[in-house]
Amino acid sequence: MEEETNQISIEFRYPYDYHYKEARYFHHSMLMQDLSFDTFQHRKGLITFTLEAQDSNKVLDEITNIFELHPDTWRGNSTEVVLIELFLLIANKLIRNGICCFEKNSSIANNALTNIKLVDGNIKRKWNFIKQTLPKDIEEKSVKIPIDKCFILEFPHQLCTTKQYSSVIKSIKEIDSKDSPMLSILNPSTLSKIKGYDNIEHHNYIELITWRLTKDISWHHRSQFSQKEIFSSYYMTLRDLKFKRTKLLLMYHIFKFMENMIEEVFSNVKLKINYIKNIEDINLLIDNFEKGNFSHEDYRQAIRDYH
Repeated sequence: MEEETNQISIEFRYPYDYHYKEARYFHHSMLMQDLSFDTFQHRKGLITFTLEAQDSNKVLDEITNIFELHPDTWRGNSTEVVLIELFLLIANKLIRNGICCFEKNSSIANNALTNIKLVDGNIKRKWNFIKQTLPKDIEEKSVKIPIDKCFILEFPHQLCTTKQYSSVIKSIKEIDSKDSPMLSILNPSTLSKIKGYDNIEHHNYIELITWRLTKDISWHHRSQFSQKEIFSSYYMTLRDLKFKRTKLLLMYHIFKFMENMIEEVFSNVKLKINYIKNIEDINLLIDNFEKGNFSHEDYRQAIRDYH
């Protein structure tokens, strides 16, 4: 018999075609892919995890169980595998929603911590509670979870607020939901029937809008057409470097959240996560590029050491 807990959040399954529908948003899909840390687990030697505990293996097992993780243990060192799995879980939710929330659930019988569940669906932070709303195509339902029952991570304010980031994501989806110039090339739409319609010109216009919308996070984009007539190579490279800084800021933001969360859940346990590069390093690369002191080795370093 499953132990009864004080869980408030609703667990649900997304429809089988949910992620397929999400992937149809052209620019939104690219942005999510570029912000994603999917290749993070393969970057050996650039990151170190230090877990100070009387019995670190026991703590790792408890982390796996409490956060309900499913790490690929064949990848190597268990500390790295488990904590990277937790990192990816947090990063994916933060990037897609601009906010990540875990609910702390305890046993009704003895008040002992049972699990820490990722809250799914549409999440909004209010004054003293988190509002979870289910996707409309599943059920028109929402619940309120007290703030003190949650671990909450919002988008780093050095980049933009959660509200601003969510607004950008919404705007890009709205652009993508209309007759897409990309789709009109592959599968002619109603736009193609309009006399004088130029899908390349339309696409370039959409590119300008999305570059402006994503200025704060410096998304460099991956256009399917040449951008040479719209953006200089200098500006495109500068945006690329600044986007790498965005991902580094996100990475350290999540690291700090993980450290604080683990140390609050487990007494007498210290977690320290270090990446080989820091914000000062990437800022130096950007500064050198802006001053024209950007060597081929600097470019190789930017590719090698930053996502």
